[in-house]
Amino acid sequence: MNGIDLIKQLRSDATTKHGPIVVISANLDAERLANRMMQLMFAGVEWLQKPQTGSSILCAVKTVISHQRANELTNLIFTRCFIFSLIFA
Repeated sequence: MNGIDLIKQLRSDATTKHGPIVVISANLDAERLANRMMQLMFAGVEWLQKPQTGSSILCAVKTVISHQRANELTNLIFTRCFIFSLIFA
């Protein structure tokens, strides 16, 4: 199984669907990363080229977690605004 297949499997499972993912690969394919469909499919995935230092891996983990938290907060705000508009419409 390659990294793309693993990400697809993680995104198809309800328990890991929204979890942050950091991919560290020796074979990052520039075409694959440039492909818009792949970027949309793998939103919330941080891609790193091997070799990496511990500090750059830690930075990637912090980045992907902060993006996940920002998305969760945005979803919560929109949900509450929608409910508020329904109640007071």
